[in-house]
Amino acid sequence: MFRHRCCCALVLCGLTGAGPVRAQLGHWWVGGGLIAPSGEYSTHDRAGWHALIAFAPPGVNRGALGLRIDALYGRTPRKASLQGNSQVFGLGAAVMAHPARGAGMLPYVLAGVGYYELEEGGPGGISSPPINGIGIMGGAGISARMGRVRAFLEGRFIGGPVKHGVNFIPVSLGLSI
Repeated sequence: MFRHRCCCALVLCGLTGAGPVRAQLGHWWVGGGLIAPSGEYSTHDRAGWHALIAFAPPGVNRGALGLRIDALYGRTPRKASLQGNSQVFGLGAAVMAHPARGAGMLPYVLAGVGYYELEEGGPGGISSPPINGIGIMGGAGISARMGRVRAFLEGRFIGGPVKHGVNFIPVSLGLSI
């Protein structure tokens, strides 16, 4: 009975678009786009694609600073002399700085740290041992209000794993709810 009442209350709040309840749930970013290898990574791979999902926990995004946790998966084709695809995985946290909320167009900058892994593909699906470690990131973006959601476009530079010089630039387009 208690579960039924809770579910009904959540649905009712969702249908009415109650701002305070939505703020307590945090914000999600879902997107994807181009991933461009840089540094040593670019000598073996060409630009590819990536998917991004991120979450801003409720209660920590107050004023001009916020926190975002993100996960990234990307796939890049090997250059002509090599065959196969490489895959990059990452999980990071970033501090976001932005002007006051509520603006139609909202620019932001972000900087953070994460754990990244690159699996370089080879001919016949055989891959070399993964390269992994801590990496740093920084970038900028802009979001625009579209009704109850925001569209975003951002670019970041991710340098990691630091000890191996695996650098890449994901340019992401998506929605934030």
